[in-house]
Amino acid sequence: MKYFNNKTAPIYVYDGSFDGLLCCLFSMFELKEMPSEVVKRYDGFLPCRNIESTDEKVARVKRGILRKMGREALKLGERAYLSELAKIERDVLEYFTLGFSVGEKLYRMLYENCVARVNGAAKYTMNERHRILQFLRFSDSDGLLTAVITSKANVLPLIAGHFEARFPQESFLIYDSSRYV
Repeated sequence: MKYFNNKTAPIYVYDGSFDGLLCCLFSMFELKEMPSEVVKRYDGFLPCRNIESTDEKVARVKRGILRKMGREALKLGERAYLSELAKIERDVLEYFTLGFSVGEKLYRMLYENCVARVNGAAKYTMNERHRILQFLRFSDSDGLLTAVITSKANVLPLIAGHFEARFPQESFLIYDSSRYV
């Protein structure tokens, strides 16, 4: 992006969480640099920067996103992140960076690559969520409802609330065999 100095763009290494990605965004603005790549693990020899997640930075970035772009931008960014598509972290960072400069006009800027990719990734995640909700079936194991899912996107955070509301008096467990959680 044109907003940052990219002469010595390091690789950002973060903890793999959405909050960690928001801390990468914080560091980008703090250091005025756009990372060449954003990864969960890195064993290479190119310059890298380990980004530490802190609740303070996460809260600050979320407040800024909500104030400048609105709640929908934060939701879209998180849903795109949950798609786990290749290089989506960089797209989400570019999306939020652009949003900080243009505000709520961000939603109508589908001609920008990062906006189109984030929207597409968020739609991909929500389609996968819908598919899982349609076909998920529980088995009763001594009073515990259990189910195993195999999803293309990380939809577990998006479906848990649905089942908590649907089965408020039940104990249940949903295992995502794709992510071993």
